[in-house]
Amino acid sequence: PVPLFHNRVQRGDNTVAGRLAAKFTDQVSFAAAGGQPAVGHTFSGYTASIVSRNATLAFNAGEQMIYVETVHQNLETKAGQISGVNIDEELANTLLYQNAYSAAARMINTLNEILDILGELV
Repeated sequence: PVPLFHNRVQRGDNTVAGRLAAKFTDQVSFAAAGGQPAVGHTFSGYTASIVSRNATLAFNAGEQMIYVETVHQNLETKAGQISGVNIDEELANTLLYQNAYSAAARMINTLNEILDILGELV
């Protein structure tokens, strides 16, 4: 075989360019690297397989991110439902405590009046 580059290249000589262009259509053995298996491909075929694999990985990562974000939002919603404040329930409890406080205050006033009356009788 003739070496790829000759010691002397003449002007207008396209043999080096032609041989270099031919390399893009030749089958080349590529070792396993970067998650790609060892294959025999043309340079363009190998490049296409790398781009295809990376596109698939990027798509899967995007789908995984959407799934994780959805799970995260659902968990936040459920946590809020469990530990969150229900305004209607809190208002009902406030009214209940207010009524109980008013009843206790009336009872203390009544007991005070009874004690005053008993104090006057003695």
